[in-house]
Amino acid sequence: MLDLDRRSLYSSVLKAAEVGLELNSMLGHAYLVPYKSTITFIPGYKGLMDLARRGGDIQSFSVQEVRENDEFYVDFGKEGLPFSHRPRLTGERGEATFFWCLARFKDGSFHWDFMGVEDIKKIQNGSASARSSYSPWKTHFVEMAKKTIVRRVCKMLPVSAQRLVEKAVEMENSIDNEVSSESYNEDVFDGCIDEDNIGISIDDQEKKEIKMQEILENASTLDELKSEWEKAKIECPNLYKEWNDIKEKRKLELIALDV
Repeated sequence: MLDLDRRSLYSSVLKAAEVGLELNSMLGHAYLVPYKSTITFIPGYKGLMDLARRGGDIQSFSVQEVRENDEFYVDFGKEGLPFSHRPRLTGERGEATFFWCLARFKDGSFHWDFMGVEDIKKIQNGSASARSSYSPWKTHFVEMAKKTIVRRVCKMLPVSAQRLVEKAVEMENSIDNEVSSESYNEDVFDGCIDEDNIGISIDDQEKKEIKMQEILENASTLDELKSEWEKAKIECPNLYKEWNDIKEKRKLELIALDV
């Protein structure tokens, strides 16, 4: 790690210190992540929850994934907590289907929210860093999904709980805006960094996929969009189905523009 840009290393450590999160520990609060020739500061979902608790209003903060064979229902007409989740305790639980987050306050009130995997993936597709095959979105999807729903719930917390969370999120967003396709180290969410893998570059296929997605997002006519969509089916068979939302969104935009 010391072979990378030391200014970025110092800057990342200062950012962690500014919000008070411990780096690369078993707590999972925040990480130093190699990105190209630099080091970046990335808060984990546990770190965001810890920051929210420091506001003093939260009694407890929970986040969980719901899997196919769990029992999960939501009833907004029910008094009290409007959902129930009973994980399957024996056998296979199956793939993750939903994620929920619950913040209970000291005055007895609470705020909660849940998201389906498809909604989570829409957030993933909007993240520049997710385009890399080494992105934590691909190597640690559950952890990133939990972070997504935690961030969503944090937006509705009292101001006292939001301040530090917003600062940490702003730091991460500033990093994500700089990322186009460079790799993240896949071991980062285990709380360690394999120095042998620092500076991994993306391959030609990944570059093609990134370029194809950009073309779909910026097609200037319906004919161009249709043509590029057909190319995507051939050149990027593993991803073109995931881009359907991008294609449909651009289609509606072009129809509105009458082009």
